Amino acid sequence: CSAFAAALLTAIIAVACVFSCLSAPVADALLPESWETAAETSDGDWYLEELGLDAVAEYVRSWLGSDSYDFSALADDPVVVAVIDSGVKTSHDIFGGDGACPDVLFRDENGEIVGVNTVDGGSFGDGAPDRHGTHVAGIIAALIHALDLEDYIKIMPIKAGKSDGKDTSFGIPDVKEAVEFALDRGADVVNLSLTADSTSWDIITDEWAERAVFVAAAGNDGKSAANMHFYPAESDNAIGVMNYTVSASGERVLTGTSNYGGDLDIAAPGDGLLSADGAGYGGYKRLGGTSMASPVVAFAAALLEVKWRASEAEEYPEGVNESECVKEVLLMHGSRTAKSARERDKTYRALDMPALAGGIYRYSVISGGMTEVNPGDVTVAVETQP
Repeated sequence: CSAFAAALLTAIIAVACVFSCLSAPVADALLPESWETAAETSDGDWYLEELGLDAVAEYVRSWLGSDSYDFSALADDPVVVAVIDSGVKTSHDIFGGDGACPDVLFRDENGEIVGVNTVDGGSFGDGAPDRHGTHVAGIIAALIHALDLEDYIKIMPIKAGKSDGKDTSFGIPDVKEAVEFALDRGADVVNLSLTADSTSWDIITDEWAERAVFVAAAGNDGKSAANMHFYPAESDNAIGVMNYTVSASGERVLTGTSNYGGDLDIAAPGDGLLSADGAGYGGYKRLGGTSMASPVVAFAAALLEVKWRASEAEEYPEGVNESECVKEVLLMHGSRTAKSARERDKTYRALDMPALAGGIYRYSVISGGMTEVNPGDVTVAVETQP
């Protein structure tokens, strides 16, 4: 393309409205009444059961009730997930907007929401026709509520996308400014539900990756990353997320629209997920795509950080970067896989939240990275810096 076109390169939001025909009971979760009402008439809450949240909740309750964990510091300094997207309708009740459930938005000492609009400096409210950013952030909010972690995980809403009435696009300068804002104000995890088939979007620097975990959507072209590139998901400094569904026979399978392969890393539920509809104060709808799978993994990264920061154990020694350790564990944990929809006998690692919550991971000087250890071997297997 021309130099002028390259300078104006934008990434179209990675969203594909793929609707699911799966059915699942409403999860027993601490969610707003409006969510429960919507879930009764929709199968879109299937991902709560698929993620094994009942088992994860047992682990969370055990942390909260154990002398081996101290959450007092987290109550004052929570894990923050920045959602860089089309904006967020923060008044929606899934975020605590109507007071019906606890607030999950990151606020400053004056109680003001910490957020920004890097497009034109205006409101960080959601301006996309499909209210994409609100839906993405709503998935994280639903998972926070489901595990009763409202005091320890918060959402930072950032608007970096321009909407033309039909699509939302992102410019590199606006996204870079958004990332800098998020990191300077304490974001621990950054979700980027956007993608471009251009190496120009390989923008996540080593310095950024040392300060936060970056999670990015793989995109919804149904194409192999072996033949073309999808950034920022393929960045070495990001976790690239593919989208899976569950077949009628119970198999986890990448959706036909999900990009796959190459340097993409992990698959998560993303097919027809129920989440907030930013068109109203309490409405919900189902959207599907890697945009919806990405925040599921972003939440999992935040959950791991909550566990480690509250734990009295030492997962990694001083001088070892936490963000890199989180990324390593996300890419090694569990045994769940999702079958490829387009490659014979090919599977990809799938998010396994119970394994992530229940596993014991420690930094090993011998391997130079995180390793999973058996509970009985912890005192022997954990090496620290001399």
